[in-house]
Amino acid sequence: MIFLTDVMGLHSDLEDDSSLISECTAKDIVELVDSGRVSKGMIPKLEAVLMSLRGGVAAAHIIDGRIAHSVLLEIMTDDAGLGTKIVAGNDMSWV
Repeated sequence: MIFLTDVMGLHSDLEDDSSLISECTAKDIVELVDSGRVSKGMIPKLEAVLMSLRGGVAAAHIIDGRIAHSVLLEIMTDDAGLGTKIVAGNDMSWV
């Protein structure tokens, strides 16, 4: 699943653009939301990510759609891409 949005991806600190999370697990997402460290506009996207992971999607990506070729740069890069990749992870306590 790919979300194209007008932000770089998910940040661990809303005030710090350099805090972009390049990859995390669903459990990390739940912890960020529960701690209040996620912007209100990001919450619906993250809820959809969790729903898709529960449904069997292997990974979800939140990518800045304002950047040319951002989907290719995120998906086809072995290193950290442009956005945030979220996977279910081994700890399924978030389900």
